[in-house]
Amino acid sequence: VAVPANAVPARGLRPLPLLTAVNFFNYMDRQVVYSMTPFIAKTFDVSKLQLGLLSFVNLVVFAIASLASGPVADRFGPRRVIFGGVFVWAVATIGSALATSFPILLFFRALVGVGEGAYGPSAIILLCAAADPKAQGRSLGIYNAGMAVGGSMGLFLGAILAPSIGWRGVFWIAGAPSLLLALLTLFVAAPSRLPRPHVLPARSYLTNPTYLLMTAGGVLVTFA
Repeated sequence: VAVPANAVPARGLRPLPLLTAVNFFNYMDRQVVYSMTPFIAKTFDVSKLQLGLLSFVNLVVFAIASLASGPVADRFGPRRVIFGGVFVWAVATIGSALATSFPILLFFRALVGVGEGAYGPSAIILLCAAADPKAQGRSLGIYNAGMAVGGSMGLFLGAILAPSIGWRGVFWIAGAPSLLLALLTLFVAAPSRLPRPHVLPARSYLTNPTYLLMTAGGVLVTFA
């Protein structure tokens, strides 16, 4: 990401540790539902096709929100967008615990996608702005480790705790810490707006072979 180095002021919480922790709960909140589908199916008496919608609506809304969040971050600044995204998905995860019907649960899982999609692009560009150009790859590697560990932890918690405390209790455990993290993001070291580098037309990026290969790899990994 072509962002000038050291564009982030020194005052405030360091972006890398905080945003890595946020990314951990990001993927934990997203993945926790999948190991609890047998218990959700029993509660609401729904089919496997309906259970599949929990993943489908989340990812579709996530993709749309990711595309829309970039211009929003340009207008309002990354800190506000990051706070809004984390707060929305935290509330939506807790709302999932309170769902009284399957359509309401489906709505909250879609809302999780709104928050996660809003958070991701702003977090990445902020990390790149905060890191020295030679350390940007390392920063993003650490950040993405939160994704892998958080996603695995979500599946683990759902499978281990749902039989004993119920799937609603697991949603509370997954969602409540994100509310605290949302408040902490208000104090992350970030400018009100990040400087915009020179950009090429969108067509130049969309037809770039590296971009196409990475997108195909991402699709295959997600499908797997």
